[in-house]
Amino acid sequence: MSWATITKTREWPVAPNVLDYEQVRAAFTWEAAERQLDGLPDGRGLNIAHEAVDRHALSSRRDQLALRWLGKHGGVRDFTYSDLRDLSNRFANVLFQLNVGAGDRVFILAGRIPELYISALGTLKNRSVPTRVSIAPARSPWSRPTTYAGWAHSSRTGRASTSSNTRRCRS
Repeated sequence: MSWATITKTREWPVAPNVLDYEQVRAAFTWEAAERQLDGLPDGRGLNIAHEAVDRHALSSRRDQLALRWLGKHGGVRDFTYSDLRDLSNRFANVLFQLNVGAGDRVFILAGRIPELYISALGTLKNRSVPTRVSIAPARSPWSRPTTYAGWAHSSRTGRASTSSNTRRCRS
């Protein structure tokens, strides 16, 4: 059976970041990439949560929309860079209070809700390793109609966290 070839137009509503991959790959250097990043204050290294959220929260972008969650039933939750910074700092401080440290794995059991991203960012700020635990698919015989939100477990301490702490994050 013969199928018609799918053709795509090159008209994008938003221009792509990379038009010529081979050219970009050939010109890539880590030094150039590092110059585009802020790094942590006082030259304390690089943290992706800082690059993704905090540097924007500390700039004129602090009140810009950073994350919009659209719920299954029409709910909408908006988070600015400032909101994400504050919430992820709170989560990082919970981990710190539980003696979860750099390199420790933190297992996060959450659906695709804002708390998943907030807890992942907070885990990264704590210099720990976020690991998402998948929820069984709806058609699985093991699935349950339970909503999971904001729950984390550290593999090192064996303790779960559902609380929050308002002390400022040290990162």
